[in-house]
Amino acid sequence: MELQQELAQGHIIRTLMEENQATREHIARLRQLNSVLQGMDEEDEKTFELNSLEAVAANLLEVKLHHQREEQVLFPEMEKRGISAPLVTMRMEHLELQVLEHAFEALSHARIMDYSLLQSQVKQLVDSLLYDLEKHIFKEDYLLYPHALEVILAEEVWARMKDDCEAIGNCRFQELPRRRTQKAQLISAL
Repeated sequence: MELQQELAQGHIIRTLMEENQATREHIARLRQLNSVLQGMDEEDEKTFELNSLEAVAANLLEVKLHHQREEQVLFPEMEKRGISAPLVTMRMEHLELQVLEHAFEALSHARIMDYSLLQSQVKQLVDSLLYDLEKHIFKEDYLLYPHALEVILAEEVWARMKDDCEAIGNCRFQELPRRRTQKAQLISAL
């Protein structure tokens, strides 16, 4: 995204946008895993995909730090400058996303014996979560962050905000397991 590249490395808006990009990658991986999961029926394959779902769920829960930095650092500065209505909406969306993320995490750890029930529950939850999360990220990247840059002008304010954000911490996304091809499985068996 052009705005992201215009900002200095370490600027809090750039960091938030980079985390949104990483979250988009997790969304793509989750979409892929869900598609694979919906078409599977072999026990060993199910185990791998369920482990992959757990890894994606863990990364989605890391987004809470992203939301905390927005709510505790960015939003108050915007509110000081008269911006409030969009922030109420963003806070509500954070709560809604948190509920979905925790439900997804619980489901990813579940070992439901009825595989078709698991497939159905994962599909329903993933579809809802991905739609809401993608919509939220779009609002942040194209509306909220550009607006913040327009209303918060003082560099010393951004420097203080950066310190406050660092005290909360950044998202610590983990690398996701990749699906091994049959060729890779055969090679590792030799």
